[in-house]
Amino acid sequence: MIREYSTYPLSRRQLLIFCVIAAAILGSCVYLFYNSIVISLLYCGLAYPASRYYSKYLAEKRRRELSYQFRDLLYAISSSISAGRRMREALIEAENSMKLIHGENACISRELKYMIDRMEESGETEEVVLRDFALRSGVADIKSFSDIYSICKRTGGDMERVIRKTVAILLDRIELEREVHTFTAQKRMEFIILTAMPPFVLIFLRLTSGSYLEIMYETLAGRILMTMALLFIGAAAVLGARITRISL
Repeated sequence: MIREYSTYPLSRRQLLIFCVIAAAILGSCVYLFYNSIVISLLYCGLAYPASRYYSKYLAEKRRRELSYQFRDLLYAISSSISAGRRMREALIEAENSMKLIHGENACISRELKYMIDRMEESGETEEVVLRDFALRSGVADIKSFSDIYSICKRTGGDMERVIRKTVAILLDRIELEREVHTFTAQKRMEFIILTAMPPFVLIFLRLTSGSYLEIMYETLAGRILMTMALLFIGAAAVLGARITRISL
């Protein structure tokens, strides 16, 4: 069970691996622009602060995976409710289905096991465990499903009909988000290639005609131009990452 899906605490091993890789990439890129080992080592220190953004990326990736797994859970719940079973029974049946589809270590499988244990051992209602799951996940679709189920249960509405229509709406939304993410994958790849082109151009020039770049490394004006180029590339990378990150 994960207490908070909005954060992703990196383990020491993950942090070490990321810092080593990030420092190597930063140091190499900066060396291409300044031709100075000292400046490259100074920029390597940015690897540790950058781990915060890597942690956010992993948290967002995990929540996206949870949202896609929740789609399969909705299918299972909808089938069980249509067969005349209650929500508690539907969740118990869905646990086995999720283990078969995603495995026991998947987030949705562990969450279902945690919810069922709470209902059986602590006597908590399915309404309470679903609300807790929705709050911890931070996924809008899970929260919507939890809220609608709570309202329907309290008002005594037609549970089967409401759940079926709710599931249909949420499934369409999740599928649309998945399609948008797939369609933008090509643009994200193009963005990565365009961001990586300037360093590769510098490598090509250094290997083929190193003397051509000496003025950029040995004069003040050249270093200023190189600094501006590096800043523009960094700004373009940040802007491109924001543009290609689409949330529905």
